Amino acid sequence: MELRDYQTKAVKSVWDYLNDNIGNPVVWAPVGAGKSILMAEGMRQFSRFRHNGRVIMATTSSELVEQNLEKFKLLLPEADMGMYSASKNRKESAQFLFGSVQSLCRNEYLETADLIMVDECHTISNKEGSQWDKFFKIVKNNNKDARVVGYTGTPWRLNDGKIYGKNKFFENICYKIEMRHLLDQGYLCEVVSPPPSIKADLSNVNKTAGDFGGEGLFKSIEEVTKRAVDDFCKRGENRSTWMIFAPSVRNAQYIQECVSKKGISCAIVTDKTTASERMRIIDDLRHFRLRSVVSVGTMTTGIDIPCVDMIVALRPTVSSSLVIQMIGRGMRLYPGKENCLLLDYAHWLEFHGPVDLIQPPEEKSKGSGEAPTKNCPNCQTLIPVQFKQCPVCKNEMPSKEKMYGDYVLSELSALSNSKNYVSNRLEVERAEYSEMKMSDKTSALRIKFFLKGIEKPAIRILYFESKGVAKFGAIAAWKSMTKKNIEKNKKNVGKPLIKTSKTPNSVTEAMKQLDLIALPDYLQVSDQGSHFKIIRIIYND
Repeated sequence: MELRDYQTKAVKSVWDYLNDNIGNPVVWAPVGAGKSILMAEGMRQFSRFRHNGRVIMATTSSELVEQNLEKFKLLLPEADMGMYSASKNRKESAQFLFGSVQSLCRNEYLETADLIMVDECHTISNKEGSQWDKFFKIVKNNNKDARVVGYTGTPWRLNDGKIYGKNKFFENICYKIEMRHLLDQGYLCEVVSPPPSIKADLSNVNKTAGDFGGEGLFKSIEEVTKRAVDDFCKRGENRSTWMIFAPSVRNAQYIQECVSKKGISCAIVTDKTTASERMRIIDDLRHFRLRSVVSVGTMTTGIDIPCVDMIVALRPTVSSSLVIQMIGRGMRLYPGKENCLLLDYAHWLEFHGPVDLIQPPEEKSKGSGEAPTKNCPNCQTLIPVQFKQCPVCKNEMPSKEKMYGDYVLSELSALSNSKNYVSNRLEVERAEYSEMKMSDKTSALRIKFFLKGIEKPAIRILYFESKGVAKFGAIAAWKSMTKKNIEKNKKNVGKPLIKTSKTPNSVTEAMKQLDLIALPDYLQVSDQGSHFKIIRIIYND
């Protein structure tokens, strides 16, 4: 397995730090950076210069335990490796041991380890008697010289601030992988966030443990939930897999009921969901047997469902690390997935700013974790979060106290780069249709729209011969562009698309039915360099 350039540098930085310092380092690796690969390669290199050295990879999620073990198998299949996780019914002993802290902390006879790697290390609690505290006491009792390396995409906690620094368990960051770099290099999926039209009034909702209370949110949000469900179900028509974040179990049940009544499959996952049921739901999502899931206080880390292409934010939070984790569930790459749609009904972007700019707080403070910057809602200029007036347009900014009140939904981009900027209407002159051969020997329909007064074309590709989300998107796009559907939709706004002739299953079939396609009047696009990506197709009334 060939490592990416930044992965090679990150692994090297760990050894450099351990050699030159006595403290525990953290590798700051956001979603999509490949933490499993970083740890696996670190273990592989460790085995080369410490033939009998023992390593424990510890984390809080049994899914991550299994995932990290599988990645290590790919790099060093002949190694002595094992798993220690009660939920997986495996309590093994091995040179390279992958375990959950819930199980490891109960093993007083845990064998001596030289190196501990902690995945999602921001979960480490400083509390005396916690599972992490018990685990590290066992480790240090066996080997006081054991070193610890942490890996996380959010190295801070809501009420504690940074997890590294003076008098902290971790000493410093040894390597930081920027989310912006992963996006620019094509290792992460772009996030788009058109402005919704629903808002939740939280002015009378108290906070619990530094964040907005769970059940206390139900009454306020129930008033807008039905309208929100109507809104996101319509916006998600062309999206294959939805992940919905809700503030409480009662609210999640109501959301599930509303979504299910629309004929859309929907499940609920909470911290009370059994491990087996949770895995079944995740597997159903991955294989398109389930369209949507409502999460309550879980499914933010430790899961990999790359086909998720719509995130619905119905859970307000003052935790910026949680926002990164929740949006990150939709940022993984998947064949045929162009972007992830973020529907921000919970004010995430207004309160925390673009997800790729969020940084840890400089010092511990109550309710810490806010992004250090925000966008002026009037001119979109990025300014320090404490500014009460925009220095560019002189717009008065709402105070922090007001932000805790009535949540006015943001029209801000989820990401800071200009690629997410959506143009005004551009007039379409003509279109060309052609077959595009794919590497897997299938074909796709390539539609090139030529815009008035602009040399660069806008391109849409329909993957009729693919599987899963790619084919789903192609069929939905085809239906939306056929003449009969367009004429019907003009008369029945908001009604489901009607069937025309048989939907094409191949490019050959599609090319024979091009007379069904209506040429758009306008497009809204984002600039991709060599071409425009289509955000919205518009037909005259």
